[in-house]
Amino acid sequence: MKNICELKHFANFKASGLSLLTEGLHTFLNCDVLTQLTPVANFEKHFDLDIHTNINRNCYKISEKKIVLVIKVFGEKYGSVDAVFPIVLVGENITCIENSLFEILSNLLSKRMTECRNNSFHGGIRIFGDDFIREAISKCLAPKQYDFSRIMFLVELFEKLASTTFEGNYFTTGLILSRSLYEYGEKNGKDRKGKLRKINGYYDIVRKPSIEKRFWYLIDGFSSFYLMDQTFVINQTFTRTEKESKLTDYFDFYFLDNTLMGGDIAFRVIGPNEVSIITKKGYEFIKIESKWRIRNFSWLDTYLASNIELDVEIRRAVIYYVTLCSQRHCSSIIWIPKNETESEIDKVISSKNKIWKDDLSLVDEVNKSIIQRIMSSDGVTIISKEGKIIYCGAIVKLDVKREGGLMGTGENAAKILGQNGVAFKISQDGNVKIFTNSLTEPTIY
Repeated sequence: MKNICELKHFANFKASGLSLLTEGLHTFLNCDVLTQLTPVANFEKHFDLDIHTNINRNCYKISEKKIVLVIKVFGEKYGSVDAVFPIVLVGENITCIENSLFEILSNLLSKRMTECRNNSFHGGIRIFGDDFIREAISKCLAPKQYDFSRIMFLVELFEKLASTTFEGNYFTTGLILSRSLYEYGEKNGKDRKGKLRKINGYYDIVRKPSIEKRFWYLIDGFSSFYLMDQTFVINQTFTRTEKESKLTDYFDFYFLDNTLMGGDIAFRVIGPNEVSIITKKGYEFIKIESKWRIRNFSWLDTYLASNIELDVEIRRAVIYYVTLCSQRHCSSIIWIPKNETESEIDKVISSKNKIWKDDLSLVDEVNKSIIQRIMSSDGVTIISKEGKIIYCGAIVKLDVKREGGLMGTGENAAKILGQNGVAFKISQDGNVKIFTNSLTEPTIY
């Protein structure tokens, strides 16, 4: 068994497909991607692995922050492997993702890599473009319950809906796919926190794939959804009766915590060219800025708790506002200093504003609208460990030096703040970067 770089014409793949593959995995999984082009024996020795003994194994957990995917190039004889291509995934939240997704990625990439080899390693741009991520998501959503090809059809449908306008305006919409529509009714004894309604006629989305704009526009994807089973025929809607009682309940409400059960899947358009797919598992496949990625809200809660001491209610309120800025594409920097004394803050802040005598509390519902505007305005929002906004519109000293050298604006300013506590940098494209130590790379959420 060879290392992949020893195969004939592999240089063709390095010139095109390799960069697409690594960038696709980096964006989708929010991690660093290290390709191993050294001899397999050296790789096995470094990580103390034996890939040859169990060639059918697809992935290895090296540590809490490191996963190895083993991509194979299959031979002509059934079950034979001509070469392997190990890829190391490094990230704070990488092992929080279900192992089944890595199995799916490894199998999928092995088939595509074999196809690429059989074409003299040409066609990498096509084989390792966005389509392989879309296929991985679809297979992850349809392990047993649903037909994979139909799930992929739905993913592509909602990508089209996200770029569709009705009377000149983009709109949100939503659909819940369930194996048991009966359980959404009122007579089953189970409370799905909503009301089921029949519609006149039916809508077969497979046999009638053209988008009926008015039909989809009527449902908002938050309080109301179309409902269908594996026949892919829509003849019912589901309207939620559950309301978001307070902002700390936001995640239970957003993830349809009391609505989705078992293998249910919710597909939603949440904004212009933005798609969200969620299941009962608690993580989200989301497409923003034309790129698919996976987000895990429970991981973010755990990560924040491990880096700064906050009450649960305050921590969830912080996550709520960070998520809100991301969803609304508001560029923002939010800082929670560990040492919040005036002297420590002034070491890195050149100017700051304190508008109210009594600091605004993040967990107080009456402050929600004001806080949203504060965080979407220029400058840094500084929050105490008690969950109060102590300063807003603050300016970072850009000449402050750390061991990493001179820091710049925006993202680098957040690195300075991350030296003392936790800093969030939310960009207009919806990306969230978390800085907890200016000497390390940020964690991407």
